[in-house]
Amino acid sequence: MKHKPIVLLILIGFLGLAVTACEAEDVAFLEAMAEEWANAKNVNPTDKDGNINWGGVINGGLSAAGLPGGDDDVKAVIDAKGVVDNIRKADDAAEKAQKALKDGNAQQAVNLLDPAVNDRPSDWWLLNQRGVANLEAGNSQLGSKDLQNAYGNAKRGQAAEHQRQLLFESIARQRASGGLARCSTYIAMGNAFSDLLNSGTGDANFYRSQMNANAQAAQQPGVTCR
Repeated sequence: MKHKPIVLLILIGFLGLAVTACEAEDVAFLEAMAEEWANAKNVNPTDKDGNINWGGVINGGLSAAGLPGGDDDVKAVIDAKGVVDNIRKADDAAEKAQKALKDGNAQQAVNLLDPAVNDRPSDWWLLNQRGVANLEAGNSQLGSKDLQNAYGNAKRGQAAEHQRQLLFESIARQRASGGLARCSTYIAMGNAFSDLLNSGTGDANFYRSQMNANAQAAQQPGVTCR
């Protein structure tokens, strides 16, 4: 157990390097700390002279693969870095998808989010992003499925509030061209307000009024339903 504080520091280091834009001296400090730890665990692939350290290569490989002989602490750090990298990729995909939606390329947004959702299938935030993009692209069944799955992976009302924000933006984009939003988008918005109502927080009367308004909007002439 004596190595756990060191592991925690390394994990914090990985988080700092992956998620924030550190100052140069901060990066150098974290790299030095990580190198010292790797040397202590004999998982550094190079020695102090820059030559290949075969013991470090082998030990690091065993830990990464979860094979006997590997170090549990090292494996935990490697696994944690993988999680951070996945989150970083997901954020990048979502940012690019939002740009594609603003440019009117809804299907491109879906395609950008697919790999991220495949890597993080229980991430309700990503499911919401792809769900709304699918609705906007006309993939109503896929979009509704994503939004429903998001409900099951978040606290009550949490996913719905996020959906409400995304759907509001989606409706605004679809109407900006002079047309009407798809009925599946209005239906999803009504469902989001229904879940917010059931969460027991906020203004119940407002939620009910918005459920009715979106139900009527989905039935108005000229609204595309598919």
